[in-house]
Amino acid sequence: MIQKTAVLLLFIGIAISSGCIEPTATTGDVFFVEDDHAGIKGFFKPPQTYFGDYDIWMEYGKTTAYGASTEITKLSSPLGEEIVFTITGLEPDTKYHYRSVMAYQKGNAIEYVYGEDRTFRTLESRYN
Repeated sequence: MIQKTAVLLLFIGIAISSGCIEPTATTGDVFFVEDDHAGIKGFFKPPQTYFGDYDIWMEYGKTTAYGASTEITKLSSPLGEEIVFTITGLEPDTKYHYRSVMAYQKGNAIEYVYGEDRTFRTLESRYN
């Protein structure tokens, strides 16, 4: 009886651990920054058991309300991807907030995963 219980507990532990890896949208570092554009990184990983396409993008703006976003990129890698997004049209010497976002189909609904808020400051204008 002890062996059967141990095997059952091991099986339950494997089943729980293999299904518990949550999707992540990790807001990465600033890759580069200029006075009117910047490159920002994000790392995206769908749920462990998800094998469909998923959409990723970055939100950015002068406050945590963001207000702007990059174009949506569609990925299908179940292992996750690190992507650098270039954002343009920024104002010189201005603080910006940014975060990563991922969306994927979960049943009949769209599930959204948000990365943490981070900030950067653009450089002063080159044309002063």
